[in-house]
Amino acid sequence: MEPIQQKILGLSRFYKRFLLMANDAVLSFFALWISFSLRVGPPSADYFASLITVLIAVPIVSVFCLWMTGLYNYLLREIDLRILNTLAFGIISIALLFSIFNFFDSTIFIPRSIPIIFAIVLFPLIGVSRIIGRWYYRQAMGLHHNTQPVVIYGTSDTGINTAAVLDYSRDLYLVGFIDDDPSLKGSKIKGRLIYGTNELAELCVRFPNLRVLVSISNASAKRKHQIIENLQAFPVQVVSIPPLNEIADGTARVENLQEIDIQDLLGRDSVPPIEELFHQALQGKTVFVSGAGGSIGSEICSQIAANHPKLIIAVDNSELALYGLQQKLISKMHEEGIESNVEFKLADITNEIAVRHLIKSYKPDVVYHAAAYKHVPIAEKNILSTIQNNVLGTYSFANICAEEKVRHFILISTDKAVRPTNVMGASKRLAELVIQMMHQSHKNTIFSMVRFGNVLGSSGSVIPLFRKQIEAGGPVTVTHPKVIRFFMTITEAAQLVIQSGFISKGGDVFVLDMGEQITIDQLARLMIQLSGKTVRDKDHPNGDIEIVYTGLRPGEKLYEELLIGDNPEATIHPKIMVANETSIKKPVLQKNLRSLQNHIAVQDAVKAITVMEQLVEGFKYKNGKTLPDDSCN
Repeated sequence: MEPIQQKILGLSRFYKRFLLMANDAVLSFFALWISFSLRVGPPSADYFASLITVLIAVPIVSVFCLWMTGLYNYLLREIDLRILNTLAFGIISIALLFSIFNFFDSTIFIPRSIPIIFAIVLFPLIGVSRIIGRWYYRQAMGLHHNTQPVVIYGTSDTGINTAAVLDYSRDLYLVGFIDDDPSLKGSKIKGRLIYGTNELAELCVRFPNLRVLVSISNASAKRKHQIIENLQAFPVQVVSIPPLNEIADGTARVENLQEIDIQDLLGRDSVPPIEELFHQALQGKTVFVSGAGGSIGSEICSQIAANHPKLIIAVDNSELALYGLQQKLISKMHEEGIESNVEFKLADITNEIAVRHLIKSYKPDVVYHAAAYKHVPIAEKNILSTIQNNVLGTYSFANICAEEKVRHFILISTDKAVRPTNVMGASKRLAELVIQMMHQSHKNTIFSMVRFGNVLGSSGSVIPLFRKQIEAGGPVTVTHPKVIRFFMTITEAAQLVIQSGFISKGGDVFVLDMGEQITIDQLARLMIQLSGKTVRDKDHPNGDIEIVYTGLRPGEKLYEELLIGDNPEATIHPKIMVANETSIKKPVLQKNLRSLQNHIAVQDAVKAITVMEQLVEGFKYKNGKTLPDDSCN
């Protein structure tokens, strides 16, 4: 950008208005001169001298009338066809005042047609000056070497509003719109062309580092996913801007381009919660959440806080996680004007004395048990700790809740509990069997469990890992090219967990509809391409980021399942099903739980695993391979 351009664009709003007024005053003078020349020919020196008052007064009056009509409230870069109405009204006002003056003042000969000619000449002069000014501004901004070219995908109201917001940005240059409707190709919105999707390759050549801003908020998740897949063929980064309301209230800037929402990568539509279930589950209730500092636990706390509970008891054994939850929850409640009482308690769920004291003190109506060791590789190396926490901790906690007559107890389970091949999955399946046993002998408490797959953006999710690896320039690590997983957003999972507990009749194993499984390799490739980079492989040796296959981790499966049996039953919620699965009689399970406790007391991982294999159908630890040395410590 040239220095003179920088100075002009850097002027304050007051000086820019002054320049426009000066421009209009000069144009009014020339319009008046042209009007007399067209009507009576070039004025003589004497006649010119008699017109001095008019030639000075008319430009001043013109600027005043245009100011009164609000013409100078328009930002130069915002000018569109609406300005013509304001300009026409202002010029008609000038012509009327001119005619009235001419009618009452007979000292100067001015033909009655002059005001009309003046208006006809002045209108295009000022109109064209605004178009030139707008063009100059956009050219100056577009030529700035730091300006980021963007194209908006979508011509809905959301896309048009986004374009209006982008005009306030000095760092983003709007090239135009992209739409896959061929009938719109070549049309214009706010002076910008609408291009077909087949023209995106040409735009990428004309505008290096072009970014595609997807602005189709009302489209279904499936439609968004389809659009994102279509964009994979082009070397562009797909982005979005912050919500327009955040830009309007000043909490975000339009320049803060964001990576596309991971929910759009998921390609599934979430179902809004059934409000009646939420009210029944939470309103006026005292709710206890274990593992509250974890990904699911913290989102459950957020959802509960927004639904007017009597009290939330958020419990975690990690001081850091609990502190993070406290800061996040208090901030959210303040921003959204939520009034909820929350107690943050540092306690280990396996500590019977501490847990009993908490349950006795607060007398919760509902318990969401999310506390668990859930990372497969860590659990494989810490077998006894995993069994102690996930199995015996659940058994002890559920017993205390039953004895204290807690009304609802909901266990958060995982798809890895189905035909498990690892210690973590087997421990969670055994925890499910414990809850089913509790239902057999305790009728004052409604016990149930909810089983679902991977949660997007959680501490164990691949999404944050891939994002960091891409930002670092790669490589992106994938365990196996054929690994597939179910995915669900944290918000949707938490909402379904809360609702499922109040569909339960007792002992139910609820399974959430996770949609279709996603290949992790495809997810990695999609994220690389959406970041504006290319995958480097044997077919594309000059690509930007390589994908490295590290091999399946201990106990990891190529795919996960949600059902052990067949024919799940539907519930009143379209995304929640009830699984029909076998349980173990109380005497048998209790005897084996005591055995597990004894083996843990003497740190005998081999015998503990043998008990697990007997109880959990299909579980064979590493297909008979020996335990790692540190599992017996």
